[in-house]
Formats: sequence, structure tokens, C-alpha cells
Amino acid sequence: MHHYISIGKVSILLGISISSLRRWDDDGLLPSSFRTIGGHRRYKLSTVLEITGEVVAENNIVLGYARVSGHKQKKDLLNQKKSIENYAKSKAYNLTHIYTDIASGLNDKRKNFLRLLFAIPQLRPKAVIITYDDRLARFGLEVIKLFFKIFSCELINIHQRKNRDLQTELVEGVIALITSLAGKFHRQRRGKIFVQA
Repeated sequence: MHHYISIGKVSILLGISISSLRRWDDDGLLPSSFRTIGGHRRYKLSTVLEITGEVVAENNIVLGYARVSGHKQKKDLLNQKKSIENYAKSKAYNLTHIYTDIASGLNDKRKNFLRLLFAIPQLRPKAVIITYDDRLARFGLEVIKLFFKIFSCELINIHQRKNRDLQTELVEGVIALITSLAGKFHRQRRGKIFVQA
């Protein structure tokens, strides 16, 4: 069974801009396998991997994920990305993309978090690098790890916290949940006041 990927994923794998890939397709240098009904190009994954000289079972591709809860923490987001880049470089990994979100770790509809999940079966990365477990998710981390494991993808936690007991994690989770709910309540209330005004 052949796996097909979007032009965006090809861009990440090859490190080539989407506009260049479109031009290569038109010129016949790297033709797409087919186009969807909506006109989107699709490429055979095995063909793309042959070009990069990598085989799915032996690829050295890794992805990264970084997250902060609010816009005031953008400096922390940059620090996370830098840590991921440095770690990948120290291990000679081919870091192709770092997905980032500014959202609560309790939010399971984070745009780039979902993109990361969709990328796992398509790109078959060797690993996903994060700085701390809670950057990826506040709850359900074991389920996410199992999903990664199905596709032979390791979750690398650079700064794994030590001596963390269940009670500490539960307390932090409850605090994060209350903070998230309070924020939603505040935004809804502010919206109603604005509408009434």
C-alpha cells in the first residue's frame, strides 16, 4: 500500500519551498503522483524518501514541539525552540520542523499539536523532541506516547523532571484546569458586557 503526502510535507522533508516544488512539478523535475479533486498535489512518500536518500525504517528525521500558555511567554517559546534545535544538533538528527502553539496544555484542539499528530504517520519521524512532558499535554500523555510508539516514533523529553509524584502532577493539573476555565469564563463575560454596551 502506497502512502501519499501533501506538498507541505514534501517541503518539510526536502527543505525546499512550496513554490519551488510547484515549479518542479510543472517542469517535470519532481512530478506529483496525482492531484485531489480540489487541485492539491499529492506525492508518493517512498519516492520522496528515495530523493532524500533515507528509508522509512532507517530515517533520521525528527520533529519538535513547543508550547506556552499565553502571548506574554513568547520568550519562553523561543527558548524551547532553541533547546530543541541544540539537542537535535548534538545528536546529529535531521530536525525538519518544530510545531509551536500558544494555548493551554488542556486544549486538545491546538492547531499545530494536531498537525504534529497528523505528521507522525505521514513522515514516520524517528522521534519528537519536547522540553518537558507538560509542553505536549497536561493529560493523556500515555495515550499520545502509545500513538507515537505505533509508528516507531520515540518521544524525547530533554529536561525530564525528576522526583515528581502523582500528587504533585494532579495538583498542577487541577491548577491548570482551573486557570483555563477561569480564562474562558472571563472571556465569555467580557464578550457579553461588550455586546450589552
